[in-house]
Amino acid sequence: MDKKEYLKQHRLLNRIIEIDLEELKRIRELSVSVSSIAFDRDYVQTTRNTRAPFEKWLDKINILEIKIANEVNLFMDLKLQILETIEPLESIDEKLVLNYRYVKGLEWDEICSLLFASERTVYRWHGNALAKLKLPENPINIKSCQLMAVDGSEWQ
Repeated sequence: MDKKEYLKQHRLLNRIIEIDLEELKRIRELSVSVSSIAFDRDYVQTTRNTRAPFEKWLDKINILEIKIANEVNLFMDLKLQILETIEPLESIDEKLVLNYRYVKGLEWDEICSLLFASERTVYRWHGNALAKLKLPENPINIKSCQLMAVDGSEWQ
């Protein structure tokens, strides 16, 4: 994994958490809705289902909440590790560029206006910072972490 990939993981994991939170909201809405009976098809039930219809949604909510909690823990660990990786840089401008770009997720024009610098200067600071940046001995790699899929199974 190169330095940029390592730093970009923070934004990627943040987006994954946002998507899961949107899904959790959708599932919660489904859990309180009343399902209708389909009169247009014949339905023969050989075994009686004793579970209430909303129970499956509650199970999915529980699994998704656990998944999100694991992702948030990984997100915080990754953020701390990235901040610790950026800290040894000597130039405050280089630190700020990496922090704004990869931790705060700002676009280049926003960074330029915050630092009162031209786009060319910000790109130069970014390049210098990446050249000087040293990855930690054991960098967190979200692709190799076992995160739980929505159905409760593991995915990589």
